[in-house]
Amino acid sequence: MPNPDREKFFPHKEKTPEKKEVFSEIKEGEEEKEKEIGEIKFFFCEKAKGPASEIIRGMRQILEFVDKSDAIKIFGSGGALKQDKEVSLAEVLAKKSFTEETEKINLDKLGITLLKLQEKTRGVYTFVFNYPFKRTVYGDTLTHPETGKKFALLFSTHYFEGIKKREDRNLAFRQLGRHETGHLLGLVQRESSSADSRGGIYKSHCLNLCSMKQSMNVKEVLDLAKMLEKNKIMLCKDCQQELKDRFSSKTVYK
Repeated sequence: MPNPDREKFFPHKEKTPEKKEVFSEIKEGEEEKEKEIGEIKFFFCEKAKGPASEIIRGMRQILEFVDKSDAIKIFGSGGALKQDKEVSLAEVLAKKSFTEETEKINLDKLGITLLKLQEKTRGVYTFVFNYPFKRTVYGDTLTHPETGKKFALLFSTHYFEGIKKREDRNLAFRQLGRHETGHLLGLVQRESSSADSRGGIYKSHCLNLCSMKQSMNVKEVLDLAKMLEKNKIMLCKDCQQELKDRFSSKTVYK
């Protein structure tokens, strides 16, 4: 289906013979109001298309808490230019970030590339890859080293291929989307007994039955997703209150 937003942000250019690869420019929109979330530009590898749709569902479930479920703009498996042909931005960036020995994405290398790309536009880049990461994480939220703002969400569907039931895989992917979107909105920063105080990889996580609870492996992600589904919980009351306190004006960071 044609995407009218794609031309706005990724207009086609004339063929540039002297350059092997050309990324299209990203145009600035109107000056965004303070605390207003920029667009969440969503890309995926073609082989990750199915999981990507479930990740989007999970992301929107959390964005609804701040009335921003329409912030996601889907560019899909396009978004880049190679000569005069549109190709997958997700695929291009993945291959540029592979480690030398294997087809694993080096997140540090990818992060540097995304920092440069993000300088051209406001908002947040989200990528869903079907390739594994060099360090085993299922989802990651990248923070700008100078401003401290979140500028990218990264997901890998590779680790969930062993889940046999599609329904279970979809539950897990939705949980991934909810969890990283919660971090995007600043969860968990409160000082309370329900905030995980163990530090390290447990920092900024919740101890309640909640999408913001830390999961250490695929089984824990799926088990948590099933419990949340069974109890009809997206965010616990403490995390909901934290978002309310943080964004009482129903707007989010720039």
